Amino acid sequence: TQAIALNEADPQYYNSRAHCRFLLEQYDDALADYVRATELGTDSAVYATDLADAYQFLARWEEASKAYRTAVAINSKYPRAYQNAAWLMATCPDPKHRNVDLALSAAKKVIELTGQRSPHARDTWAAATAAVGSHAEAAQLQQEAIRSADKEDRAEMSQRLTLYERGQSFIQPSLAQAVAGRVFVREGDELRPRPPPPTGEDSSPLAPTLAATTQLSTPLPAADLPAFGGAPDLCIWIGTPAHHADGGEVLAPVTPGR
Repeated sequence: TQAIALNEADPQYYNSRAHCRFLLEQYDDALADYVRATELGTDSAVYATDLADAYQFLARWEEASKAYRTAVAINSKYPRAYQNAAWLMATCPDPKHRNVDLALSAAKKVIELTGQRSPHARDTWAAATAAVGSHAEAAQLQQEAIRSADKEDRAEMSQRLTLYERGQSFIQPSLAQAVAGRVFVREGDELRPRPPPPTGEDSSPLAPTLAATTQLSTPLPAADLPAFGGAPDLCIWIGTPAHHADGGEVLAPVTPGR
């Protein structure tokens, strides 16, 4: 913010502040900064892709699609724009924004541009391959992605591998914006926000997450919350999918800059 006060014409300052605000879940302010960065840096595919990634995380599919197209128009050789656009077109929960053939083409374009098969590039390629119905090939690609992935990424990738081995495709959760970082408890047919416990009064491994959550003003229908194997009694939506011993389940939307 101080840097912006000294130089209001530098798009990088706005983009950097947008990253910080996004991590603090100040999404409206973050988007305003991402947009301003693209306005000042009209020749940067990086800024356009960062804006698109933020829109995708927040389930604003139309705006994400438009921003990815802008990024590719600015720089047709920028791999991240292709990769994350491919992810959106292959896995978007809104069929209107899925284009599986174009997704597969974009995912392959990433490999062509980089000359490498990074774990995330293979993960995206696998998702697009599954989306076109080639689940056996997708499973093979996903196995390759898992073998070369960092430890913290393997659990999420393994969940997708299970889907492909079952002849299913991966679709993003549809409530990423509504429940990102929130904790819910099932009450009948609804999921109500669970108030966070005071710091230090919960010894479970979820304590930091519970203490940091904020509440929504209205309950959500339990049926609307995607879950692996059905909605659990306790659902937490954060960055890394995993199952916890207390019955909670973690589900993850796509994070910016995947």
